[in-house]
Amino acid sequence: MSIIMGIDPGSQNTGYGILEIKGNEISCIEYGTLVGKGSFAQRILSIGEAIGKIIKKHSPDSIAIEKIFLGKNADSAFKLGHARGVVLFQAAKNNIAIAEYATRSVKKGITGSGAADKETVQKLIFNLLKIKTSPSFDATDALAVAVYHGQQIEIAAKTNRQEATL
Repeated sequence: MSIIMGIDPGSQNTGYGILEIKGNEISCIEYGTLVGKGSFAQRILSIGEAIGKIIKKHSPDSIAIEKIFLGKNADSAFKLGHARGVVLFQAAKNNIAIAEYATRSVKKGITGSGAADKETVQKLIFNLLKIKTSPSFDATDALAVAVYHGQQIEIAAKTNRQEATL
């Protein structure tokens, strides 16, 4: 059994998702969006504290987080970096393995296309995890990165088993 925490970091809204993997079965334990309020420093503090509480509640074996995407606005990327930083801090503080993935890689792994839109990713995640209520796109993205990380763990395990039999 493995518990994976997926994170879609943001300085305004940070999505999270907790998955449990038992053999070939994957189930969603919890997901949500942490909404920052107040000054930038207060939002970063609240994200860090909330992530710490979620870690204590679920004791994940690993945390999968999206890498920074540098779009047209460098300031947004820097703020995103701060949000990622408090998540990485909590992971390191709690001795949890960290995996980082590019958004396009996650989309391609989930949908088959790195250019898939958020609605397509959301529909596939809903179906895969049998989610009935509609989470925010932030939470969906966090679940997607957690699912993708689970896939990468399985691929690595299969590769290691194959190499062991050679």
